[in-house]
Amino acid sequence: MSINAVQFQAGLSMSEFFASYGTQAKCYRALYKWRWSQGFRCPSCAGRARSRFKRGATIYYQCSACRHQTSLMAGTMFEGTKLPLRTWMLC
Repeated sequence: MSINAVQFQAGLSMSEFFASYGTQAKCYRALYKWRWSQGFRCPSCAGRARSRFKRGATIYYQCSACRHQTSLMAGTMFEGTKLPLRTWMLC
């Protein structure tokens, strides 16, 4: 089981935390970078080309090759959560 990389950063003060993860958008970008560090990869076919669209408050990615749709939080511990990402990053 992996550890929460945000929680166990040495010397991360509350002000530094809010500077790095203070908004939902900053948390979203950090999670994108952790999940797809080499860029987007389709979980179905490993394709790189994708389109992006928003439905409600959720941003979805659709693979251009196989048309599989996924979101940033699908398949992670954040899937189905109603808490904001900032709350998760703080825990």
